[in-house]
Amino acid sequence: MLDAGDFATWLDDTHAALRGQRGADVPCGSCIACCTASQFIHIGPACSIYEHRLRTGRTYDCRVFAAADVDPVADGVEKSLIAQQVRRWQFTVPVRQHQ
Repeated sequence: MLDAGDFATWLDDTHAALRGQRGADVPCGSCIACCTASQFIHIGPACSIYEHRLRTGRTYDCRVFAAADVDPVADGVEKSLIAQQVRRWQFTVPVRQHQ
């Protein structure tokens, strides 16, 4: 399993990335699944080098599949590298105690 982080924090960060306030900080490690798979992601205009990567690269986060409990598929064909990574993500969700 891979630590996907605290779910509420991830959700706040994802909303901020989509609003353009900051980039997504995905702990990819050595995983390059989304870079090498033919996963379709919308691309908008912007700079092309990593530090100034496309908006898609700043906002795309494969943990969204784990958060939604979705196994990535396209036309019935599994995107195996991304799917393998998605199956490994594990979010932490703090248990709130009633007072």
